[in-house]
Amino acid sequence: MISAEFELGRTYEIDVDTISLAPYKYCLDAGYYNHSSITTILLPGLWDKKFTDKLTDKDNTSIKSYGHFEEDGFVDECTRKYGDLKGFIHKQDGTESLPLIYAEIILSKEGKIVDSVKSGSNGYFSFNKIKKGKYDVIVRSNYYETYKGKTEVKGGKETDLGIILLKPYADSVIVKGKIYDSKTKEGIAEAEVSVDGYADRTVITDDAGYYSLEVPKGNHKINVNAKNYASNTYQSDFTIDRDQLDIGLDKQYDYKVLTINPGESYELNFKKSKNIYVIFDKDTEYSAAFDSNLVYHAQEEAKTEFWSPVNNGSHWEIKVYSGLLTVFVSEDFDMGPCEDLTNYADYNNLNGLEPLIAYELTAGQTITFDNQNDDFGTIRYYAYSNDVSFKETCENYYYTNHFGWDPDIEVIEESGKQNFWSYIGGLSRVTFEIKSGSLTLYFYRREKLTVY
Repeated sequence: MISAEFELGRTYEIDVDTISLAPYKYCLDAGYYNHSSITTILLPGLWDKKFTDKLTDKDNTSIKSYGHFEEDGFVDECTRKYGDLKGFIHKQDGTESLPLIYAEIILSKEGKIVDSVKSGSNGYFSFNKIKKGKYDVIVRSNYYETYKGKTEVKGGKETDLGIILLKPYADSVIVKGKIYDSKTKEGIAEAEVSVDGYADRTVITDDAGYYSLEVPKGNHKINVNAKNYASNTYQSDFTIDRDQLDIGLDKQYDYKVLTINPGESYELNFKKSKNIYVIFDKDTEYSAAFDSNLVYHAQEEAKTEFWSPVNNGSHWEIKVYSGLLTVFVSEDFDMGPCEDLTNYADYNNLNGLEPLIAYELTAGQTITFDNQNDDFGTIRYYAYSNDVSFKETCENYYYTNHFGWDPDIEVIEESGKQNFWSYIGGLSRVTFEIKSGSLTLYFYRREKLTVY
């Protein structure tokens, strides 16, 4: 004989934390949840052996409710756990203190970046909903000494740092200009401009090739380097600011060059993974097949140039009908930003490559990928997203290790981002904080990659 007993109940929970007595302030967390169980009795009245199984409890019941209350009543979230931080960034200009825009303000705790913002048009900055506690404050801007200080964020309050004054470097002039292609006159992005003998006086050109560099007064060499260009040096006496010091660079190819003329066909067999640079003259008509599959037959209406990755063991066939097609082949060229790859691979067809390793991330997880290659060795990865929302913190510490500079840190918030290619540069680390959805990362190179 068997009998069963079913039990259904409700548990209430209350937790009170007194904030202050005069005036009286408190935090109260209150709620309830339903729980149920079933008890099976063997041979009731004779053996009375009981087996109890929980059907629902606090973790899996659908009937529960919790809320947070303060002296003014119900609130969506505790206001005493977080605080705000604000202030102004000014620059010293002679005897005056003037607002400084676009200065970077970094908030860190125990050596880890919490958040960063830029100062606005009047030098104002603010951090909202920062967890209470003690923080380090770092402020930096080109041509000014870096500020380092400490502050404490108090729960439910706004902390005002007042005016933080940045002092300019002494005995220097500001040199501005453009780094350009000597032939096309177009600006060169990401060129490195530096003062010879001064490791801390280095800048990178913007997308249009412009730069702004602080140079110590005196006779100095300005060194310019850019990928795929021959280096150049400019020497002069620098005694006053200059607004237009433009420097040209000559293109330099370290590739095997293949020129395909009208009526010619070429087969390309790649024994190693490579990257090729292709130039089509205007009105070039051609056909291209990859691994014996005809991809397209087209005619370019204007001169076209592009980079393309090629996999180990790939077989290409290219035929030119009119115009001219030039291919530059390299074994060691870096592919560059992830946007260059999106037209050539997707999640279902990863160019025939099997991922070396995959990391599956879900909501609430935080993971850091640290590329410890000291030779600018880029580690590429593919991200497959499923309605994901995440925070990505990118920290480049190459110049920290080599020149003692502060690390270059960028914080990105993404929501609903589709599948994408990306990379981690040498001596850089990327931290993902998954807020919702899921993200799977496939890595194709793992040398000196540390994950924690």
